[in-house]
Amino acid sequence: YFKIVAGRLTKAFAVEDFDMESEREFWSLAAEHISRKEPPKFIDIVHWMDLLYEAPIHFVYKKEQEAGKLSLYRRQVLVDNIKKIAGVRGDNLSKGQQKKVREYEEELENLEKRIHYDEEFLSIGISSHSIGKCEHIPIYDEEELWGIYCAGPHVSSPDSIKAKLSIVSRILSNWMLELDKNRKKPAQDYQEKAGEVASDLGTGTLNIDRIANLMLGYLAKLNSASSGGIIELSKGTPEFLAHFKMEGEAIQWVESVISVDDTKAEIKTKLNDPDSPIPKDDDTQVELSELKTQYSRAIIFLGKKGNKGSGNSIETNISKTLNDLLVYRRQNKEITNKLIDTYYKMLRELEKEKQRTYYHTPRMMALVERFSQLFGMDEEEQERLVLTARLHDVGYIVTQQLGNRMTVGAELEHPFIGGMLVEALPLNKEVKEGIKTHHEWINGSGTPQGLKGEDIPWTGKIIGLFEFVNEFIETHQDDEDKSDTEWIEKLSEEIIERAENQFDMVLVPSAIELIKSLGWKACCTLGTNE
Repeated sequence: YFKIVAGRLTKAFAVEDFDMESEREFWSLAAEHISRKEPPKFIDIVHWMDLLYEAPIHFVYKKEQEAGKLSLYRRQVLVDNIKKIAGVRGDNLSKGQQKKVREYEEELENLEKRIHYDEEFLSIGISSHSIGKCEHIPIYDEEELWGIYCAGPHVSSPDSIKAKLSIVSRILSNWMLELDKNRKKPAQDYQEKAGEVASDLGTGTLNIDRIANLMLGYLAKLNSASSGGIIELSKGTPEFLAHFKMEGEAIQWVESVISVDDTKAEIKTKLNDPDSPIPKDDDTQVELSELKTQYSRAIIFLGKKGNKGSGNSIETNISKTLNDLLVYRRQNKEITNKLIDTYYKMLRELEKEKQRTYYHTPRMMALVERFSQLFGMDEEEQERLVLTARLHDVGYIVTQQLGNRMTVGAELEHPFIGGMLVEALPLNKEVKEGIKTHHEWINGSGTPQGLKGEDIPWTGKIIGLFEFVNEFIETHQDDEDKSDTEWIEKLSEEIIERAENQFDMVLVPSAIELIKSLGWKACCTLGTNE
């Protein structure tokens, strides 16, 4: 069929049927591509289709196994067409022209990753996407729908081509199916390359807290203890590494009454206070042993009857092991902090290559820190969230090394690859998951996993919301056609529009309260004093 079409395309229609030179070029180029042994690349297909549409964005959605859903498969932005729509000529852009290009780029950022479709959708020819109305052409695998090819926004097929769209669809279907068949190996190659850079950075780290809890539980059972704990006394405040039969009130009480400078005897006196909430019987005394390293010291306390130990040599062995674990914990923390700092600096160099993203991550950190305080998070939760913001785009330091990809772009891949980079580090699970999920949407339309609702951790939800806020600020911070109040109102309206689709509604009121309390000028200057 295609060999026949290749031979007849240029003669299939009378020359007078074509209103534009581009249409004649369109069919000639189709014949040229079909006559070749290898199918055209996606960018070649885009340039072919663009002869008809002159659209700034061309994208393909592929049918998922789940009925009624299409997922973003390929995307190509044609910057020259953006300039045409914005009325831009040449490379020297005025402020007004730069503004038009930025506004259009913002629309492209909001292109949906997953969409719903039905039979009526396929028959219309024009569909509404987050960037506007777009022309779409169905792609079929034999008689089954495979996906759709879209060009837009706000373009339509030339009148003289509408009667021939079935042929365009057949040609597109052939090319896209061939590309899809040949995609597996390049995609596999890409994953292997990404793995070489990001996935084999270590086999993980010892979970000190879990090991400490295991050993403390063993000691408690050995001594028939009613309660117990292991507390590290380093710079700052005391920190529980493990606890046995201790509830929140007792843990908080111990951390509040003990000082890192207290002697062993002073700590013992405080823990044996008759009014302390530490669980113990009337004849139970809290007994202590001490661990010391070159970095810090720690105490092990057990509430037990009498003041003698079990006499079992395993206790000495456990104490020595815990001592070594404290050393390992501190050394591992130091190298982790150095790695995080280096990753951050690498990412910042990439961000500084573009004026728009020059303060992207510092502003993210400033935004989520203020949000966490307003939202009433405790100090530990605040630290996790700010760390997630610091590392949320770390995957870009890998994707920028891998060159062109067969997928829709690094923006869909960097969360997953960022997760690979930090997987071996001793970071809280919420931080790691937040990095991997900050582009997921509440309604399941996000990437890379398509998670929904409560399957997305709170760190991912918050970072995702303020990623949108940050990108809005980056796009409009130099615009002067609205007052500061109008920009805040516009940002608030756009957040509300995306609530329950992209963002968790629980977070939205506090996010809006934050940006209104800051004001537009403060939002624009956040993070610029790093």
